[in-house]
Amino acid sequence: MDRYQQHEIPQISVRITQYDQHQVCCGCGRLHTAARPEGARPGIVGYGPNLQAFAAYLMVVHFVPAKRCVEMLEC
Repeated sequence: MDRYQQHEIPQISVRITQYDQHQVCCGCGRLHTAARPEGARPGIVGYGPNLQAFAAYLMVVHFVPAKRCVEMLEC
């Protein structure tokens, strides 16, 4: 009788969600822009809480330098 167990973690992948904010000019002459989703910060790119936590984990637990962490996450 033989037994074998292999433990593996799932491959990490990034899920990108794009939110388009539409802008319209109404009859009164005012420009109206759709609101951003809750939690969205200003700018064109934001990083979610899971990615932020993973970066902190790499730097704090494994002592990966910030520059190297950025390089790894850019791949």
